[in-house]
Amino acid sequence: MGRIRKGANGGFSGKAGSVIGSNWRDIDYIRGLPKLSGKPATQRQLEQRAKFQTAVNFLQSAKSVLNLGFRTQKTGRATGYNIGLQKLLAEAITGVYPAFAIDYAKVTISAGGLGSAIGPAMLSAQPATLTITWAPSVNGLNAFVDDQAKILMYNEAKNQFILNDTEVLRSEGMYETELPAVYSGDQIHAWIFFTDRNNALTSNSIYVGSVMLS
Repeated sequence: MGRIRKGANGGFSGKAGSVIGSNWRDIDYIRGLPKLSGKPATQRQLEQRAKFQTAVNFLQSAKSVLNLGFRTQKTGRATGYNIGLQKLLAEAITGVYPAFAIDYAKVTISAGGLGSAIGPAMLSAQPATLTITWAPSVNGLNAFVDDQAKILMYNEAKNQFILNDTEVLRSEGMYETELPAVYSGDQIHAWIFFTDRNNALTSNSIYVGSVMLS
């Protein structure tokens, strides 16, 4: 792959002879046309593709959360979503081909130096209502009163994520929300992490657990 140094006419996009011009993050590239292969995929290739598809199907609708959660871990041109996807593939895929699945307890959605949630727990005591609690402990080093709690909830049956849309402080120690009524009877998973007031620093995420929504 070659990088185009822009001249008076700039870069180009599309196919031109045996090369293709493309742009990624304001950088113009040229690459050769892919060589087609008539060889069938190996077992290892099939397994890797299936794992990748399982990971993408799970995480693709949570890109914005991962970009926030891993913002302090980004290197080069890797996005937070890229980092989250790589960690999921390395740590949280379970099962045997072709029946791969997600080990939710091993899913990581953020990483950083802020203090993580202590003793998080969840319950559903009222219809379609989810309550998540944690120890409201603060200190002068890495756990501050005005840290923002980010709570990511996942409906396993419907493959849908919901992020809390109201401000919740670390010092409050509790978050309660009413989920869509159609979620009643579904298994809900949740993760929690903190950011500082400017969303510049993050904590490691903690898997809270799962509960069947009342």
